Amino acid sequence: MKSGSVVSLSLLIGATSMVGAGTTLPALDVVPFVTEVSRGVEIIPIPGMSGKYFLAEQRLGSSDTARIRIWDRETNVRTLFLEIENVSIQGPQGLLSMAVDPDYVNNGYVYVNYTDFAGTSRIVRYARSAGDPMVADPASAYYIRYIAQLGPTHNVGWMDFGPDGFLYIGTGDGGNGGDLPNNAQNLSNGMLLGKILRIDVHGDDFPAGALNYAIPADNPFAGTSMDQEIWAYGFRHPWRCAFDSLTGDLYIADVGDATYEEINFQPASSTGGENYGWHCMEANTPSHPADCLPGTDFVDPVHFYEHFAPGQPFRCSIIGGEVYRGSAIPALDGFFLFADYCSGEIFAARFDAGRTDILNLTEDLQGCDIDLTAITGFGLDEDGEVLILARGSGIIYKIIPACGPDVSHDGVVDFKDLNLLLDNWGLEGGLGDSNGDCSVDFADLNAILETWGTSCP
Repeated sequence: MKSGSVVSLSLLIGATSMVGAGTTLPALDVVPFVTEVSRGVEIIPIPGMSGKYFLAEQRLGSSDTARIRIWDRETNVRTLFLEIENVSIQGPQGLLSMAVDPDYVNNGYVYVNYTDFAGTSRIVRYARSAGDPMVADPASAYYIRYIAQLGPTHNVGWMDFGPDGFLYIGTGDGGNGGDLPNNAQNLSNGMLLGKILRIDVHGDDFPAGALNYAIPADNPFAGTSMDQEIWAYGFRHPWRCAFDSLTGDLYIADVGDATYEEINFQPASSTGGENYGWHCMEANTPSHPADCLPGTDFVDPVHFYEHFAPGQPFRCSIIGGEVYRGSAIPALDGFFLFADYCSGEIFAARFDAGRTDILNLTEDLQGCDIDLTAITGFGLDEDGEVLILARGSGIIYKIIPACGPDVSHDGVVDFKDLNLLLDNWGLEGGLGDSNGDCSVDFADLNAILETWGTSCP
């Protein structure tokens, strides 16, 4: 693998962004972390259960069933935690995300966001079984909120708990092509489309109704005639977002329309209420000006790129994202990793002090046995290292520092690496290929022998 470097911004990013001079990454590699994942949408370490992860799968083949399994990293055993039936089988619908309660160790709560067979988004809480921590109690289903959708696309489903303990939920504009009703700019129609919502799932301001949550008192529209759940608005399809675990800043990857894909940024100091532009703006370009009031204050994206840029592959849909705060790759510290669904490219962006640094990791993360097609999201392992959900291969990969002769990836060049080489001798692209030429041969043997006993980062 080649070492990563800063990409040119002339074709990729808006003019307001800058690039970090001299920013260079060490050589990187990707290795399979979990295999045989069916339409994976989330991988989340389970609090209090070392080495175990929730695997959320959108739906099983063409069935109307989604599932969440617990995967034991050490044994590779998968245990069915929860099945959700009667999920929509249309296109991108189904189980779209899950979140784990900040107090999961004590209360055992998980939250799911899925579209049902009628096409309605349901946000539901389930509780861990009292008798078995490896399974959920299906009878514990507790409905937090329904959101009616206009069609089978742009339903989003991203949600996560913020540093403040509140649940943040991303919603798309309804998927009707250009958001002609301008739902993303509407603050009072009750549809909550094209927004990021912020609710308190540990309270209940609506004890007599179907809504089971409280409105945080400091929400920007709390106590008004507006939709009080709204935290920010003006989004088309904020597919994946991420809080920075160190700073509390929020990165928002918003899927574009005809021309651009964009990343928006909300600092931890925000009090909410920002308007990120859609459908008045796409990236920094007016989109439907006749529908928008002159002088409206929009927040510009900190990064955007074109679908059709000269000399570049076709790009179509931004996929966020996690902010890296691990220890294995210090040069990535504070970067938000994201991908494009069509091109399969992987990038990293860091916004700080009014400038955006961009790294192109694509070439670094290619390999003979690597299939990073149809990336649908990212995750973090227990150590904060980045995971990539690649639906094309059904594999979740992990990004690691590269160390060619250490083909077993255990941190030292020894008999494990030699055995892998011998087991795959003569194979094209087999394990044991230490120099990246897609062949296991004497060159790889020499590399192992020359570095025998040395440690890798």
